[in-house]
Amino acid sequence: MADFLRRLFGGSEPEEPFSEEQLTVLLESLEAKDTYTRVMAAQQLGEARETRAVDGLIAALHTDMLKRFVEQMQARDRPAGYNAMALYSEVARAEADLKSAAAAALGQIGEAHPQPRERIVAALAAALHERDYYTTVAVRDALALIDTPEARQALGSR
Repeated sequence: MADFLRRLFGGSEPEEPFSEEQLTVLLESLEAKDTYTRVMAAQQLGEARETRAVDGLIAALHTDMLKRFVEQMQARDRPAGYNAMALYSEVARAEADLKSAAAAALGQIGEAHPQPRERIVAALAAALHERDYYTTVAVRDALALIDTPEARQALGSR
C-alpha cells in the first residue's frame, strides 16, 4: 500500500493532512488584510493533499491505461484490430483494479483524516470575490487545482 501511495502521489510519501488548527489558520488567512497572506493561504490550500479530487486521480489513471493500451496494440505484429477486444478488456480490467485501489487508498486516508475539501472550496469561493487582483488569481489557481464540481462551479459563477 505504501508503494502504491508513493506512486499515486508523485514518488514520495503523501504529505500529512492539515491539522484542524493549521486548516483554521489557513482559512482565516484568506480574509487577512494583506495581499501576501491571502495569496499564500490560497496557494497552500490549492496544493494540499486534502484537496486532490479522486476524480482527478481516476482521470490520470484512465489516461495512463489508455496510453498503455495503445502501446500494447502498436507493439503487436498483428493487423490492427486483431484480438483488440481481448486486449481492450484486459486493459479495462487493469484500469478497474487501479481505480478501486486509488479509491480505497484515498478512502483509508479520508477515514483517518476527514477531508475538509468542502470547507476549503467554500472559503476559496468566498475569497474569489476579493477586489485584489493577486488574491483573485491565486484563488482561481487553487480552485483549478482542486478541480471538483464545486470548485468548477465557483470558478464559473464569477
